[in-house]
This record gives sequence, structure tokens and C-alpha cells, in this order.
Amino acid sequence: MNYFEVLVWPGGGTIGIILWLMSIGTVAIIVQYFIAIRRDSIVPNIFRQNVQQLLKADRYQEVIDLADQEPSFLGHIVNAGLSEAANGYPAMERAM
Repeated sequence: MNYFEVLVWPGGGTIGIILWLMSIGTVAIIVQYFIAIRRDSIVPNIFRQNVQQLLKADRYQEVIDLADQEPSFLGHIVNAGLSEAANGYPAMERAM
């Protein structure tokens, strides 16, 4: 008898069924994350371009306001960093 016969249906019984269900659930979660987590949802291109233009123009308060309204990951990072700008670069790094 090998491990496959012990752990997988029909030889695995309850443990085999649990392992199969967990495997199917894991694959479903992986597929969901591949669909949901894309570069555009983490780093929206329009937001990135707007932030770059505003930073080049030294309009930092507008960047903070824009980042505060942006629900993306990049928006949270930019908002956290620029909110600590008055405390210096090391504080900005820690906040981000």
C-alpha cells in the first residue's frame, strides 16, 4: 500500500475527502487572486501619471488630497509617505 492509496479516495476515507476539498478550495482561491490582483488594481496608470505630474509641478498638497481619495494600494502608500513629509525623509520611509 502506498501513500496515494491511503490518503486519496477511496482508500483515504474522511482524510482523503478533506484533502480533496482543501485542494479544490486552494485552487479556487489562487484563481480568484490571479483575477483580482492585477497591476492596474494595485497601481492605477491614471493615478500614477497624475501623481507624477503633480510632483514635478511641486503641488504636494494636491497629491496628498488625490492620494487620500484613491482606494488603491499606491494611493495608500503615497498618502502615508507625504503625510509625514514635514518630519523628513526617514519619517516618510517609515510611514510607507
